[in-house]
Amino acid sequence: MIELETMPDQVQLLVGVDPQLGSHRRVRLLKGRSSRLLRQELPSLRSRLNEYLLRKRGRPRFKGKGRLHSVEGKGPGSGLRWTERNLVVWGYLALRPLISANDPVVRHALCSRVKYVRIVRRRVRGRTRWFVQRVCVGRPYRQPQHRMGGGVVGLDIGPSTLATVSAKEAMLVAFCPEVERPAQAVRRLQRHIDRQRRAGNPDNDLADGRVRPGAKRWRVSTRQRQTEGTLAETHRR
Repeated sequence: MIELETMPDQVQLLVGVDPQLGSHRRVRLLKGRSSRLLRQELPSLRSRLNEYLLRKRGRPRFKGKGRLHSVEGKGPGSGLRWTERNLVVWGYLALRPLISANDPVVRHALCSRVKYVRIVRRRVRGRTRWFVQRVCVGRPYRQPQHRMGGGVVGLDIGPSTLATVSAKEAMLVAFCPEVERPAQAVRRLQRHIDRQRRAGNPDNDLADGRVRPGAKRWRVSTRQRQTEGTLAETHRR
């Protein structure tokens, strides 16, 4: 190998090849080994590629850097798994998550059998945070003040309300009334972003305020990115 250059979606190699060996054999050796490693790390990739070759489904799509929001291991034999030492193992990488031992929900989850584990990326207060989600087998944790009752109850779930009917009473309650719904704040931030976008791209708008048709290039200012981060944080809360 003479020179190597990596890019977000590809790797470029400059390799010296013996004329007697042939360039096609060298390419087959390089791509064959990388394909074998990928199939070992991602067992589902084999079936997806076979279905694509047999024209049973579309072409597999791969996500580049910055587009990966979650990855999970389907089963204990996959590359991503949870160990008995409370470690997330992904190939040769071992990650120790920050666990809150005082949380009863976390203690209940640690005592349950793990079906598979997932790593999720979240944007919190303008910074990237990584979380581990354990999908466990068994019943979820029930708080002591929530007692289990008996009888037949009818439920009618609406977009924002929940209606219950039983032999003793009927009631209509809202979903999570303690959760704040900042509709006005969200709308205010959306309008602010729209004004910032128009101010930074005056050539993309017509005289009547409509967006100019055709291909365009949008410039995003630093203040607009900050406002978009504030809007994302408002949605997250």
